[in-house]
Amino acid sequence: MGTARGRPTTRAAAALLLGVLAAAPAVAAPPPELGPLLRKAASAAPDERRAALDGVRGLASVEALDVVVTASAVARRARDAAATRLAREGEALGRLYDERARVEAAFARRRAPDVAASERHRQRLDELRDRADVLEVATTEASRDVAIAEEELDLARRAAAGVLARLPAESLGAGLDRLAAAWQRAAGLASDDRIRYVEAIERVKDPVVAARLAALVADPAADPRLRAVALDARAARRDDGVLGEALAAVADPSWVVRAAAIDVLRTLHEPAAVPVLIAFLAEDGLGRLREDACRALRSLTGEPHGPYHQPWADWWDGARPTFEPPRRPASLAALVAPPTGVTFYGISTFSERVILVLDVSGSMAEQAASPGRAKGERKIDTARRELAAALDGLDERRARFGVVLFDRGVRRFGPGLSRADLASRGAARTWVAAHEPAGETNLFDALREAFRLASGLDGPLPPAGGADTVFLLTDGKPTAGGVVATDRILDAVVRWNRAARVTVHCVGVGAHDAGLLRTLSSLTGGQYVRR
Repeated sequence: MGTARGRPTTRAAAALLLGVLAAAPAVAAPPPELGPLLRKAASAAPDERRAALDGVRGLASVEALDVVVTASAVARRARDAAATRLAREGEALGRLYDERARVEAAFARRRAPDVAASERHRQRLDELRDRADVLEVATTEASRDVAIAEEELDLARRAAAGVLARLPAESLGAGLDRLAAAWQRAAGLASDDRIRYVEAIERVKDPVVAARLAALVADPAADPRLRAVALDARAARRDDGVLGEALAAVADPSWVVRAAAIDVLRTLHEPAAVPVLIAFLAEDGLGRLREDACRALRSLTGEPHGPYHQPWADWWDGARPTFEPPRRPASLAALVAPPTGVTFYGISTFSERVILVLDVSGSMAEQAASPGRAKGERKIDTARRELAAALDGLDERRARFGVVLFDRGVRRFGPGLSRADLASRGAARTWVAAHEPAGETNLFDALREAFRLASGLDGPLPPAGGADTVFLLTDGKPTAGGVVATDRILDAVVRWNRAARVTVHCVGVGAHDAGLLRTLSSLTGGQYVRR
């Protein structure tokens, strides 16, 4: 790992192990054969920790969970340290790119520079490129280390699930307590870490697990993202009572829980959801949830009555006595988004909390090939125009927006979501216009930054719930960052989105990876267009 270069001392490893175990419920002393695995779990070497996790997966022992908890604690620290490095080096790289653009623009404005001035300019650019090369290597290493640690945490989740599945019924409660103490209730955990607790237990078919998940769904003090994932898990298990929980959760104060409830009602495909969803459409200020409810109703009924309450209510008055739903739910791909609302490259949404993610790699400087574009217009110029139009479509009073740019590095407009007032929209357009295309395509880190901005991926839920819709524009395939393999990018998005409930709409221009964008949008309920 990039954050732990050597082994800790025996004393340090022992202190770490004792600290992790102190947070767990007291049980009998670990069996002697677990001693070597516990020592490996506390090691700074990832291979040692992975071996420990592989070693306990088939055990039927509550104490085996100590190995999982210890290894995951070390991996989590490595991930957090790497994420801090990635943010720090990424910001420095962004500033360096901006400085290079300013230097090039200033030189371009000079009239007939002499030989000495041209040489000074060349030397300055060489200096900036050398510094950028160092930072690009550092950000790639940090991104890779984050991804490696995340993979190790997923391995820990699978190991925990394997141990729990083998525990006898009389020991399952103690095992759940042990895991919950470290992965759900411990202080300082990211939402991703707490969600792994649900993912570790959700496939264990036992009434005790069903009751634990139901308690999470009903806990108003729990993180809304955790409650949403627990509700989703209960629906996948078809637990008794989940329909009533989902119907009640449509009125939950948290939009994340409401979004999960609407999706659960769509997949459960029960007629009882129809009048609840129709009533829901009568509310004001629903944003993207209006799209979600409309899609669910179309799936439940096969009817095309649009995103507003009254047409559905009129239809339901006559259809209710003899209504029978279609045999199975419709796929998300068959349920199109509304024709009105904020529009980006022809894709529209009712959302009032959007994030626009724009590719500014070197190929975006090429001429746009789309019909109807002005002769000589570059792809980046078209993207800037589309972004400006999308921002102008936002409601000044209620809407929030974010902008993320990516080439080899990733940059973000502002520290969080911005109000859609005239000043903020103008500042965003100016900021985007200042970044000229250069470098490679770091799609993975751009998506990770968008999810962090939208849902507080590794921190608290953003104020007002963050964002619920992402527009992604790219003209290339992933070539930079810690992860470039498409299957790993998609796996990460699926994991992030269990809690985020973000719809990702994808726009591909030029020689992009159509399969990746099409799958990415499909997995999140979004649309994909080629322009």
